Parts: sequence; C-alpha cells; structure tokens
Amino acid sequence: MKLTIFKYSLPFRTPFRTAGHIFETREGLLFLLDDQGCLLASEAAPLPGFSSENLTDILVYLSSNPGWYRFLSLHDLPDFSDSMPPSLQFACSVLWLKHKAHNSNTSVTVVLGKSAAARVAVNAAIGLGSAVEITSKTRQAVSHGFKTIKYKVIGEADELLSALKTIRNTFPALKLRLDANGCWHPKEAAAVLQKFEPLTIEYCEQPVQPDDDHHMAWLRNQTSIPLAADESARTPADVQRILSNRLADVLIIKPMLCGSITNLLRISDAARKAGTDMIFTTSLDSALARRDTAVLAAALSDNAAMAHGLSTGSLLSQDTLNEPDPIFNGLFETAGIAPLLNPKSLNYSVLRKLYEFTV
Repeated sequence: MKLTIFKYSLPFRTPFRTAGHIFETREGLLFLLDDQGCLLASEAAPLPGFSSENLTDILVYLSSNPGWYRFLSLHDLPDFSDSMPPSLQFACSVLWLKHKAHNSNTSVTVVLGKSAAARVAVNAAIGLGSAVEITSKTRQAVSHGFKTIKYKVIGEADELLSALKTIRNTFPALKLRLDANGCWHPKEAAAVLQKFEPLTIEYCEQPVQPDDDHHMAWLRNQTSIPLAADESARTPADVQRILSNRLADVLIIKPMLCGSITNLLRISDAARKAGTDMIFTTSLDSALARRDTAVLAAALSDNAAMAHGLSTGSLLSQDTLNEPDPIFNGLFETAGIAPLLNPKSLNYSVLRKLYEFTV
C-alpha cells in the first residue's frame, strides 16, 4: 500500500468573520491511501484560534515518529496517545475505519457497530454583517430548503437583533441559533440574550469563555435561551465535566478537535446516558472531512429533529473534491457516501504533495 500526504490551501469566497477571527484561506493535510488501486482518504485540518495544534505541529510529529502509520494494521479501532495532535488522531482514525470497511466489504457505520440514518438535517451558517445582509442571506438559505439557521454574534448585536425580528415575523417556523464563540463577558451575555428571548432562539453556542464554568452555570439561570457548549467540549473529560455540572443544554461536537474516533464514541456514550443532544459541526474543513463528519453524525446522533453544522462548503471558492456536498433541501445525504474515493472526484489542483510512504 502507498500512503501519500498532501497539503491543501483553499480560499474563502469572502473573508469569514467570527468573534475574534477572520478566515481568508483554509489549510489542511489530506491523507491518501492507495490499496492496490483502491483509494481511501482522510483529512487533518487544525482550525487556527480553536485547535490546540497547527499544521507545523503535525508535520513535526510525523517526522519525529517513524512508523506512525502502523495503526492501519491494528485489528481494533485504534486509540492514540495524547502526544499525537488531535486533528491527526482524527485523520488516522477515519483512515483506519475506511480501510477496515473496505477490507470487510461493508460501511464505516457497520464497523462502528451502529445503524445510521440515510440523511441528516443541516443548518445554514451566516457570519457577521449588517441587518440587510443578514436578512438577504437568510432568505437565500430558506429558498434552498434550510429550516435551521445559525448566526454568528458579537457585542451588543443590535444589527442581528433587528434582522432576526424581521426574519422571525417572515418565517415563524424557522429555527434560529446564535454562536458567540465565547465573545461576551458574563453580564453582557445575560443582557444580550435576554433581548433575544422573544425570538424563540433554539440555543446559543458558547456565550462565555470556554474555561469559565462558573459563569456558564450562572448564565443558565439568567436566560430562557438554552446554552450549548462548543469550544469547551473537546475531550471525554471535558464533556463529562460539562454534563456532571449541568453547564449546557446541548453539546456542539467538532470531531476534528476531539481527536480519535474512540474519544468521539466515549463522548457520544456520555451524552446519550445524560440525555443531552449532540450537534456535529465541521471546523470549516474541506469536502473530505465534511463528508466524514456527516457520516459520523448520521451514526452517532439520536435526535433527528436537530440540524447539524455541515453546510460550510459554500463558504469556499475551491475544494478538495470536484463535486458539491450532497445537500438537498437542508438535508445532507449520507447513504451514498462510500469508504472508497473515486479518483476522478479528487481536485489535485489544490493539492501539494509533501510525503509518500510504503506501508
């Protein structure tokens, strides 16, 4: 077998703004395994400002650990040491799952021992902007069949509040979400969320800093809007602490940040036992990881009514695959996503080869 590592760099259509971050390009590593002409692929893409590692950390790890790819020969789903960067753990786990599924002539879901839905609902994501821009983008998303919209929010959010008042009147059944990325001080968070309460917000993601457990618990008593843990919910230990202390109503899970699939299964089991909903989201990844995350969402999420954050591909002007994500009428079709990669679907024009191994 031959394992090749590529680097990709994908420009955003327009700079994507969140609280404290502006993204103009998305970079990551693509792992392509050639097993006698059958191609399997995965992705490691740490998100600047969110991930604990960067691409250089991954490359240093690979060069410092000869034989790191031996996990492919393991019989059981591999676990990895904490010294391996989380996004690399994710890429290796996904590659192992696809390799195992291919060799067993089955699916990733079956290898996980799960039964998956054929499709999952997804939300549209709208960044910061004026009330006119936000309203226009919302109308466009609704016209494409999205029934849930997530809005980035920062500061006093007067423009967003104005837009959402109009949107709520126009689309009374539309589900609205907020994502603060931890931008607010606790009292500011309470004051702003109270202004949004009449609009029936489904939940607000990470209203305060990820390490501020005290004020996350305090804020749940200050607003009727459900709170979701995002940046603070990365490891099984994080999730267990959040669930034990009742810090959030919803868990936002970014598999690229959680590390191994083994970690993800532990998180899923803990959430299920606690009766807490999990929302799977991308980390603004490329098409490969978006599909992988969609498959995991279909296999591990229990609440079919909750939309997942998987529709971020439209933010990029180029991608690692030539065809668009299979999203139709606000649904990500996962049943047709196979372990093997069609060679014609790979967009080699955005890839730069870094390493090649015989495994």
